[in-house]
Amino acid sequence: MSNRETFLDEIVNYQTRILNLIANSKDCAGLIVNKSANTVNDSDFDRVADDFLFTHEFVDSTIQQTAVFVWCEIEVIRAKTVTVKDLLVTVTVACHNDYMKLSRGLYPGRVGNRRDRLALEIDKLLSFNMDFGIGRLSLTKCLTGKLSDKFTARRLEYFVPDFNYRSGVK
Repeated sequence: MSNRETFLDEIVNYQTRILNLIANSKDCAGLIVNKSANTVNDSDFDRVADDFLFTHEFVDSTIQQTAVFVWCEIEVIRAKTVTVKDLLVTVTVACHNDYMKLSRGLYPGRVGNRRDRLALEIDKLLSFNMDFGIGRLSLTKCLTGKLSDKFTARRLEYFVPDFNYRSGVK
């Protein structure tokens, strides 16, 4: 296996890093497993990472589980060189319609629905974040969609201009 850099290294490396950041957030994990953030434990973090976060689109008409799923995809929009490129980071939150409502007991003072609250918590982790070595993440779009009769989605798109792998944090 070669250690040579390619135009596509970030697709694998940064999807995983972004999903790990989400999985290890008490606020995000709590919304995913339906617990208050202060009761989330290590097994919940593991369950979130293993069962609810993906590096590819996951929800289709065959998924029947009443849950919320998150996936992250990265696209190279323009490659100037192997180390300098423009990226589009897309994070999608897909929530079963029956899982949208938040319990007031578990989430006192929080307004909105599970899909949008989770999208908000993810955006707090990612917007203007410099910890990925891919430049400053900047939210450019926040869109809604319907994936099936049972799932609705919120898609967050972040643009990363002039990516420079060598100068970033690895």
